[in-house]
Amino acid sequence: MNQTTIPIPRLMVMDMDGTLLNSRKEITPETAAALRRLQDRGTRLVLASGRPERGLTRFARQLDMKRHGGILISSNGALARTLDGRTLYSNALTREDTRKVLKHLKQFDVIPMIADGEFMLVENVYNCMIELDGRPWNVVEYEAHSNGFLLREVRDLSEAGLAPEKILTAGTPAYLR
Repeated sequence: MNQTTIPIPRLMVMDMDGTLLNSRKEITPETAAALRRLQDRGTRLVLASGRPERGLTRFARQLDMKRHGGILISSNGALARTLDGRTLYSNALTREDTRKVLKHLKQFDVIPMIADGEFMLVENVYNCMIELDGRPWNVVEYEAHSNGFLLREVRDLSEAGLAPEKILTAGTPAYLR
């Protein structure tokens, strides 16, 4: 019997939510083990997501990506960085554009959130409930905790002098439609 050898890829880029992560937002032990074996054989892993960089780092640690030269592409492609901290690409908003966008958002029934270091910044930590599938859901808590952030309240995000890679907004699905 002739056994076909499948070549080992040199690079593997993976989306997170709905792809690498299961319905519980976890990498299964079997998948993690297979990906660590691939890295041991020379494959470089790249995690790519709309999540902020901080929301990818625990998965990178689980896969031991730093030891193998892994890369994180975060904030819908606005930032690409190696796990040793070298920035490969950055396309953050300017402070002025951030201010303009956040001022514009004030006319809509949405909740803006901005990742800043270890914090998820919001204007009101108590105004964070939206209706999802007919039930109240704390969207700020979900976004902060699922990405490893502490919450920080600021009086006015548009005046905070930020230049983020991404401004996340949330609202009820019906309103957003």
